[in-house]
Amino acid sequence: MSNLNIAIVGTDTAAGKLLLEKLEESSMEIEVLYPLEKLPEDYSSIRFRKKTCLIEKLDDFDFTSVSLVFFTGSRKNISEHITRALESGCYVIDDTGADVPDYDVLTVIPEINGDEIAGCRTRLFRSPHAVTIQTALAMNEIISQFGLESLDITSFEAVSGEGQPAVTELANQAISLFNTKPVVNRHFPVQIAFNTIPSMVDFESGESYSEHEKQILGEIENFLPQISGRVCVNSFFVPVFYGHSTLLSFSTSMPVSVEEIRQVLADSSMISYVDREVVTPVTHGVSRDLPVVTRLRRSTAGENQFNLFSVIDNSLKGEVLNCIQIAEKIIEYIG
Repeated sequence: MSNLNIAIVGTDTAAGKLLLEKLEESSMEIEVLYPLEKLPEDYSSIRFRKKTCLIEKLDDFDFTSVSLVFFTGSRKNISEHITRALESGCYVIDDTGADVPDYDVLTVIPEINGDEIAGCRTRLFRSPHAVTIQTALAMNEIISQFGLESLDITSFEAVSGEGQPAVTELANQAISLFNTKPVVNRHFPVQIAFNTIPSMVDFESGESYSEHEKQILGEIENFLPQISGRVCVNSFFVPVFYGHSTLLSFSTSMPVSVEEIRQVLADSSMISYVDREVVTPVTHGVSRDLPVVTRLRRSTAGENQFNLFSVIDNSLKGEVLNCIQIAEKIIEYIG
């Protein structure tokens, strides 16, 4: 796969634009890049590695022109295009979470299960939710060293995880409130500015967990199967533009000291462990390649119970870098 021809679907989205930026900085040998959008403007283009690339209409694109396709942005009406790419023989890296019938999908965090790409029969690979990534990377070494009996995840998610319309809604609502004007709710069911919104369930269904929480729960149990059935997820949207935060409460399988866990985290190449700093989404959740972990402490609830706090750039490592690392693994293992 040297001198790759690739396509990026959704170059008009925030994730697509960041993906272009990081691919340009990467060492991947890309011969031709095709930016694709659902409704591109006539004769619109982008610059990539000193070349002008005409933006093409997704509906009309012939996927036999490329070997690798990134899908970013909204999952709405995207499944048929993922299917077309797969039927054309492409490897697909999906960041939309779209349901693609009749195709197996491998969800990948390269640091944890990247080796599964070698010999994998499917050509459809998915990047998981950013909360899944930051949690799995923080807990992977702990579970291998000390085991886990249970894991409770409470996520405080930035609006950018819901896309640009949610970012715009937060900004507009903040402006309206400062000017004593009524707010307009379009993306979220209630006001998000200066508020906290639990991930909403379908009240009519009788479900206790939202689809969003169930997605994260399923992904965590996939990456950390040792604690399947002993994971709880509670998700909240907070009035922060970028950077997801999680509070992780866990119990180890064996007696262990705070210092022993701290040393494992400090030695890990998967996360950045920080002590004696105030870690927030604003200060540590933007423009960082690794999740930041801090506030490790023993819980007062039990002998082998601990808490820690984690922040991730949900757009960078939580989406784009993970997708690029998946692509690098595909090239490494499949050729």
